[in-house]
Amino acid sequence: MSLNIIASWASKTPNGVAIIYNGQSVSYSAFTSAILGVLVELDKEGLPNEGTVAVLVDNLRDCWVITLAIRAIGLDTVCINSWRLLEDIGIPDVHAVITSISDVKRGFVAPAGAIVVANPSFDADAALTSPPCAQSGGHTLYTSGTTGHYKKLYWTGEQLARCAEQRAKSPVYSSNPETVSYLHDFGLWTAVGFKYPLSTWLGGGSVIFEQRPDWYRYFMDSGLTSTLLVPDMVNQLLDYQLTRAEPSKRGDFVLGVTSGFLSRKSAEQCLTHITTFLTINYGATEINSSGMYSRITDLDDMHWLEAKDPDRFEIVQEDGTAAEYEEGELRIHLTDYDCARYEDDSAASAKVFRDGYFYPGDRAIKRADGRIRVIGRNIDAINYNGHKYAAAPLEQDIQSLLGVSNVCILSGLNGSSAEEIIIAIEADRLPEKPKLDALARKMFRLSKVRYAQMKRFPRTETGTHKINRRALRGMLFGNN
Repeated sequence: MSLNIIASWASKTPNGVAIIYNGQSVSYSAFTSAILGVLVELDKEGLPNEGTVAVLVDNLRDCWVITLAIRAIGLDTVCINSWRLLEDIGIPDVHAVITSISDVKRGFVAPAGAIVVANPSFDADAALTSPPCAQSGGHTLYTSGTTGHYKKLYWTGEQLARCAEQRAKSPVYSSNPETVSYLHDFGLWTAVGFKYPLSTWLGGGSVIFEQRPDWYRYFMDSGLTSTLLVPDMVNQLLDYQLTRAEPSKRGDFVLGVTSGFLSRKSAEQCLTHITTFLTINYGATEINSSGMYSRITDLDDMHWLEAKDPDRFEIVQEDGTAAEYEEGELRIHLTDYDCARYEDDSAASAKVFRDGYFYPGDRAIKRADGRIRVIGRNIDAINYNGHKYAAAPLEQDIQSLLGVSNVCILSGLNGSSAEEIIIAIEADRLPEKPKLDALARKMFRLSKVRYAQMKRFPRTETGTHKINRRALRGMLFGNN
């Protein structure tokens, strides 16, 4: 029903801004006309009557127009950012691929039996009067977490409509015509990139997509009211703000940080130079809405998150018993709006969707006031001399002490089969020796440490480009 919603706003406020793409505004009227224009063009291409259409279109404005048009005729969609990913994620019923004209001319081959269609051209200013369609196809999101192994999540059109209604009631996702959501370059294969725009358009708000490499130059003057950024983006924005001859005035928009840990130094700089309203957000592709957050007013408390629905979040021991104020595994009650399985991956589904709960694979601890601190992935725990340490708090301490943006601490066996701790630092060069000596004194629990410096950690190719810890471990320890 997404097209119907957009068309209804085009009727009520035709000049209201739906999209701002790289600084260029698209009204609700033009947005609706563009979708209907694509429908007309696609009708000439002989698309199948069922199955999934893969959309490989880099321009997010066009990608949304095409995806909404395809779903409006009842077909399912999946969006990808490379031909190789289409094969890697294994969508079994792709009947058509829509891609750039240049790809078509180069003769890219689609999955067996699928047709390849060039990105349709259309006149967004044409006065098209075709009625919006009542049906709506589904959509597939996929996630690779920090492992690089893709898992697919499929929602039907009916489920997506109910999910949008539920998110509209959320204080995080609800919007109105004054809402301006900044979505950077998050693609439609990500939860943030797909769910957040739909929620904004549900309330008649505007969505900013920014795909210029120097996006940070325009951020503060974009008129946004809220955004979600990953820590790397925050640090890039700060680097620009702190070196400007005349920094922009600090705003009061909501800057949510997700998919990673923000350092204390970066948080302090954000509050001073970016916005008065900074939050840490915890969510997952599998659940419909952001689950926990913290508005940062006390830097010492910034990683203790408040659950919007406290009854949904539990911390348990390995045997499933409650671990109220002890470190344990986080689990989340599933609702009718969440995903409850991965497509074509029964083993992965059985591991994380159990007995009405979703187990995201995170370790956490709850304190007496009910706030929860996520302290790292189960698989990222440090095992050393018979003791087990949560990685995330150690990494946050190291970040703060060394004044760097990204740190990973890993344990494993070296070439001599001896236990080893490696602190990997993402920077142009290792910090000076006095800082490393100070770190060694502070981290007395880990007496034998090797440092590794890399200009850029490996990232997952999709989603929010999280650090690919599996690939990093392979680079530092080999295959052992």
